[in-house]
Amino acid sequence: MTEEAIWAAYEAHLKQRSRNRAPKAPARPFHALPRVPEVAPPLDVVSASASELTIMPSRECGSELDPVPVTEPISEPQPASEPISEPEPEPEPELEPEVEPISEPSNPLGNRLADERTLGVLDWPAVRALVARETTTHRATARAHAMIPLVDFTRVRLEQKATAEMRAIATDSALELPRVREVGEAVARAARGGTLAPDELRDIGIALAAADAAVRRIRASIAPTLQARAELATPLPEVAAAIDRAIGERGEVLDRASPALARFRRNVTLAQDDARERCAAILRSPKYAKAIQDAIVTVRENRFVIPIKAEFAGAVPGVVHDTSSTGHTLFIEPLDALEVNNRVRTMRIEEQREVARILGELSALVGSRADRAEI
Repeated sequence: MTEEAIWAAYEAHLKQRSRNRAPKAPARPFHALPRVPEVAPPLDVVSASASELTIMPSRECGSELDPVPVTEPISEPQPASEPISEPEPEPEPELEPEVEPISEPSNPLGNRLADERTLGVLDWPAVRALVARETTTHRATARAHAMIPLVDFTRVRLEQKATAEMRAIATDSALELPRVREVGEAVARAARGGTLAPDELRDIGIALAAADAAVRRIRASIAPTLQARAELATPLPEVAAAIDRAIGERGEVLDRASPALARFRRNVTLAQDDARERCAAILRSPKYAKAIQDAIVTVRENRFVIPIKAEFAGAVPGVVHDTSSTGHTLFIEPLDALEVNNRVRTMRIEEQREVARILGELSALVGSRADRAEI
């Protein structure tokens, strides 16, 4: 084999190896390869495989040397490196489903012994009515109508003891309690700064007095169960006394509520008598006899007037305040009574202001004791 053939085979081997390697180095040009000296004996290629190239000395040299490899063994092509993949996230452990504890079946009646239908069959409403008949307050009556049989034997025995003690108190002494209205809403309004009406204050005074009498009677008796319940009760005699001094039984503000109120009302009474007398004097005067419809002094718009025939409207000087339904009568305030009626009106306004002041003070007193006035 010629030298050119050897180099051609060698160049083919390098190209094959460069294609199998990554990254591939640039091939060495043919002219850059070293030349075999011409003095070297001619060689023959005895074998060339994909793994190595073996060169043998030429037979012309007459040498029997073993074949000498002139190139490094061609390594097998390396597989291309695989891209590094991100580690897959570990799957989250599956949570076992929560198992709700098995609860006991609830009692649809709660703490009740029976439903309303069963209680009706047992004639329980009649028992409620008998108890409500013996109550003296609206709140106690409402509680009596809402009673249900107790299921706690300890509480049953406690209520029986309280009933026996209350029966003994009612039997040994004449415990007379007045009928008391529900005043919880009025007390709450007073605590918020509201002004109560006279009848509301009257009801609160009656309720406080009744509660105070009942508590004092229980504490003076041998009744440990009832005394334990009345232990926290705080009497409010000053509130009840202030209301009783200022408010009457019919819900009116009394003259004794304050000295100023008594003075205003006394002056109003005197001025009213004066105005009435001046109107009566005109009715008695012969000068106006033909103009008078009826010889009476009446009141229109809180002012004293006299009835005058419509056809004599100009005969009596004064201010017309009203007419009759038929139009035949005029109700005239005579000029002689005009100044006195104005004075009565002024004193009425002062009286109303004093009444409002008294109601405001009593309401504030009740509101300041609202936390202790649980009636």
